[in-house]
Amino acid sequence: MQNERGSTMLEMLGVLGVLGVLAASVYHLVASALDQYRVSQGLIQITSLQKNISRFYASAGNYKALDDENTVKKLIADNVIPPNMKAGDSAIRHIFGGDVELKNIAYTDEASISSTSFSITFKNLDRRVCVEMAALSWPERDSANLLSITVGTVKYTWPVYVTNGEDAKVLPITQGMAMDVCKTEAEKNTTKLVNITWEFR
Repeated sequence: MQNERGSTMLEMLGVLGVLGVLAASVYHLVASALDQYRVSQGLIQITSLQKNISRFYASAGNYKALDDENTVKKLIADNVIPPNMKAGDSAIRHIFGGDVELKNIAYTDEASISSTSFSITFKNLDRRVCVEMAALSWPERDSANLLSITVGTVKYTWPVYVTNGEDAKVLPITQGMAMDVCKTEAEKNTTKLVNITWEFR
């Protein structure tokens, strides 16, 4: 009788152990799926914002208006900002909860032609999210007109935009490169958070 009770107890512990392993596996799968969903939503937010801003300022031919302190408020009022990025009437937030910053970038190329581009910055990304967002796939010279990606303080650009003698990091950013740069940049900050900036023309 005592032996039967002992084996039943062992069987019960075995079943509980198996259930614990299964629960941990399910939790990991759900967390991983949620992370991938957020990364895909982050990409959608970037591309939607880029296209909307490009269309909105197409008639102006430049992005100088992005320098105005009331620009975000105007872009929200004019529905240029995707609804899931609005945080009140004068702030933008990305899917990971940090602020989004928009900037006009003016430059002069080798032919002394003045032009502007604009940037979208996702602020305060943790290291894991930084890796996923930095290593997003962007075809070279694609329709999104991506010029560069800056992870923390490290800028990556397409080979075609690298000038002679410039010691530049070159796009695309591989998963391994993203892991290295996100780790290094996170360690520079007390918050361990990293900003990523995408520049578009």
